[in-house]
Amino acid sequence: MISLSHISGLVLDGLLGFVMQRGRFCLADGLRDFYLFRDSQMIIAILIVISTQSVVLFGLQSLGLVILPYTKFLWLATIAGGILFGIGMALAGSCSTGAYYRTAEGLVGSIVAIMGFILSRWLVRLPVSVNLFFHQLPTRY
Repeated sequence: MISLSHISGLVLDGLLGFVMQRGRFCLADGLRDFYLFRDSQMIIAILIVISTQSVVLFGLQSLGLVILPYTKFLWLATIAGGILFGIGMALAGSCSTGAYYRTAEGLVGSIVAIMGFILSRWLVRLPVSVNLFFHQLPTRY
């Protein structure tokens, strides 16, 4: 059954995808442009997005509208995940955000990257893998 949350998610995701595609919003491109051309426009946009998200999220938490789960920080898993993400970003030629809108544009490399996202998400959620990656499953609120 299709609910209002399905419809609103589809509309908001479509709008977000449109904005990202038109703005060419991609972390990998932003880092590349900053390194090669000293163009900091995308880096500034990314910092604005991260800052806005942080202020809104912690504001909602302080109002009691959002409950953030707290777990032990797994530093080795974070470093390994960051390295793997960076390698995947280099192989795909974009970050995950760029891969999403480039898939919609029909780029085959991005379609393969999205299939890799789907496959890795499925593999991590297998019962055997859950014990390796999570001490306890994240609680959904």
